[in-house]
Amino acid sequence: MDNPWREGNRVEVGAAGDGATCRWRFEVGADHDLHLAVDERTPQGVQTGELIVVGGAALLGRGLALSPGRELDAVDGPGLMLELVVELLGRVLPAGPTAVAAPVAVDHAEASAPVALATLGASATFPAPWRVEGEVRRDGDGVGYRLTFTFAGDGPDPRMIELTGTWAHTDPAPALDERMSLDGWSVHALGARVGGDILDYGTRPLPGAGATLGELRAALRTRTT
Repeated sequence: MDNPWREGNRVEVGAAGDGATCRWRFEVGADHDLHLAVDERTPQGVQTGELIVVGGAALLGRGLALSPGRELDAVDGPGLMLELVVELLGRVLPAGPTAVAAPVAVDHAEASAPVALATLGASATFPAPWRVEGEVRRDGDGVGYRLTFTFAGDGPDPRMIELTGTWAHTDPAPALDERMSLDGWSVHALGARVGGDILDYGTRPLPGAGATLGELRAALRTRTT
């Protein structure tokens, strides 16, 4: 069954739990473009910056300490939290945002069906039993949500994630500025890679990317033709 919550192209996700407080802003454009603003405060430290995915073929980063060879992890972690919000909203309000006229109280539990999520480079499963409680309300042209997600942990005690944010679908979709300078950005190619018998999706350095985002996009088209 289709999930209308997947149509969001301006989504903010706040996640708090296990000593971490993070917030991400996703702007999803046409042709697999993504602009992601990152603010992560965890026991390991603070990270703030930006990530841009260009046409699903290149990853740009600025202001973030990206692990060499694992740059895609910086997108996959937030991406899984976005997938979690979208999946939970789809479970509790399957009719989508059009069903949210007045504030809607949320209280939904599953005894046996886990929540399984995946991005291009990562996957995660939240085991049952789980429960989501909170509220979804109108917020301008979109909706706001406040959800408490409780799920089975490795030990006897359940685990909890507090999810807050906003969801909107705008037309036209967000668009990247083709004139944006690449100065100060790290640039990596995205694509499938093979290690031994394993097919993975990852990054590799991309020299000669050009001076602007538009030049990078033109270079990417040349590489795929």
